[in-house]
Amino acid sequence: VEIGEAIGWDNAHHVLYAGALDIAVGPRWYSTYEMACNAVKVFLDGEALHAVPYGGASAREAAQLAKTAPLDQQEAQELTEAIIRQPEPAYLEVLSRLLLAGKGPRRVLDTIQAAAAQVVVETQTPTNFSLPQHCYEYCSTLGWFFDNFEHKQRLKLLYVAASFLNRAAFHQRHTGDLNPVAIRPPSGAERMTAERLLERVEEAVTALDGPGSLVHRFLDRSRIRRIPPATRCRVSRVVIRTAGGHGGTSARD
Repeated sequence: VEIGEAIGWDNAHHVLYAGALDIAVGPRWYSTYEMACNAVKVFLDGEALHAVPYGGASAREAAQLAKTAPLDQQEAQELTEAIIRQPEPAYLEVLSRLLLAGKGPRRVLDTIQAAAAQVVVETQTPTNFSLPQHCYEYCSTLGWFFDNFEHKQRLKLLYVAASFLNRAAFHQRHTGDLNPVAIRPPSGAERMTAERLLERVEEAVTALDGPGSLVHRFLDRSRIRRIPPATRCRVSRVVIRTAGGHGGTSARD
């Protein structure tokens, strides 16, 4: 509220979206950001750490922000493996090496975002999605930040994101998740048309919510016409009762 009143609510959206919601976990991320500052000094600037305070962004750091080269498949795989499979500091070294090789920071972030999504995919426990989803959203927000701001310190945020993802991945591993998923095409997929493949995707997605998919099929007019009137009434009452407990009038409509 104080931020909104200080800069005006009409101008507050970007500020609030970028950081206000994470103030509660500030102490942890202050220390992570300090680690990122040290990593830039050591790995990118080639300086030894010392007790004298330093600040700002170095000339080499600014030069790195101007790079745009993409990662090839092998480089992206190496960075992903270092972040979500290997303990710290492996990812710090791989990330720094890629940046020094001229890889674009935004392209590096693309890989980090994909790695965050991979951790979500490899999570199977229904009650264990909080941390990987939070990390995925953070990485997505950082992508938005890169695309909308020319902030001189944003290179350091790559290290913060990689650190967050590394912690999230190892949390998932130590709590029984982070199980690689081997995805194989279904039998006969090579003989299916693109339209049929899309139908199978839709069927698989809607099947994730059993009650919702049943209602979806019921509301299909072509199917309703084939349902006896008495059955339609019974199902309608069930739908209305269920909706009435989850959202009132709009849900019932």
